[in-house]
Amino acid sequence: MKTELKDITPTRKELVIEIPGAELKDAYEKVSQRYAKGANVPGFRKGFAPLDVIRVRYKDEIKNEVLQLLLPEKVTAAIQEHKLHPLAEPHLHIDNVENLKVNGSEPINLHAHIEVMPDVPKPKYKNIELVRRVRPVEDSEIEDLIANRLNQEAALIPVEGRRSELGDTVIALMPDSR
Repeated sequence: MKTELKDITPTRKELVIEIPGAELKDAYEKVSQRYAKGANVPGFRKGFAPLDVIRVRYKDEIKNEVLQLLLPEKVTAAIQEHKLHPLAEPHLHIDNVENLKVNGSEPINLHAHIEVMPDVPKPKYKNIELVRRVRPVEDSEIEDLIANRLNQEAALIPVEGRRSELGDTVIALMPDSR
């Protein structure tokens, strides 16, 4: 398998992959044999039809299955070979897809467009002076903060038998107007 990496942008890469005919032929043979075992062709017993008849009758299905078998494996191998870390699934484009032959007579050329993280340069942080500014806090600010937190977290306790006083929370219910 031949692969070539092209930089389109800092975040977009293109892998050009050529799958040799020998690998295509092996996959084509395996898939054809699997179809031949279970194919029901008129005029032949199930599983006994000639391989050539199976390949003609199930041409598109065999082609699709060969591509599904080989392409993910080859794209993954090419990504690992070039040490890419994709952010999403690659977009695949096959050259000359109309006249594509998967029987191994010619190689398949494939383009995979991949989104990757850009290279972020390491910042130069040594020999930088930092100034820490500390704002002085007064005791009254701390007391106010504590009082506010106590008020926010306070629970209402019902009190009966006395009049309401300043600071009490009163819940007034309206009589029904029936």
